[in-house]
Amino acid sequence: MSGIKVLIVDDEQATCDQLARWLNHEGFKTQQAGTAKEALAQMRKSNFTVVLLDMILPDRNGLEVLAELHRDYPDVCIIILTAFGEEDSPAKARAAGAFDFFPKPIHFESLCHRIDTAVELYRDKCAQEYQSAEAKRLFQCENLIAKSEAMRQVLDTIQKITRTEATVLIHG
Repeated sequence: MSGIKVLIVDDEQATCDQLARWLNHEGFKTQQAGTAKEALAQMRKSNFTVVLLDMILPDRNGLEVLAELHRDYPDVCIIILTAFGEEDSPAKARAAGAFDFFPKPIHFESLCHRIDTAVELYRDKCAQEYQSAEAKRLFQCENLIAKSEAMRQVLDTIQKITRTEATVLIHG
């Protein structure tokens, strides 16, 4: 996953350093933050694809930070990391916008697999958004003038089908 930017948010420096080493070795670009305040500042400065967020931070609860990140950066995949947690913590995290919930101690191969899955979903979403925008640009009909009722119906049909994922053949 060359060049994918990952923000590691954990107050345990050893955990941050170990994750950064592993992820950098796999081709990810990493940055670290030890507090919620640092994490939010990093998010404003750079575009991250994935955030690994510890549930317990010194200055704020991880779920609060998760909710804020999800609200302000909805396209970022956030994976919660925690050594502690109640039984309903994974459900709360997902309800607040987490892509996944990962317990500590961290099994690196499993974490990498989840990050890869998150990145693939992110790329798919970006591709769909691009295709939708490109279709709107290519098939704008407001500049076309149709006098006949049949042609107006064709233009109306084109407007309707540009909002779908279906492949359509218009003939006649």
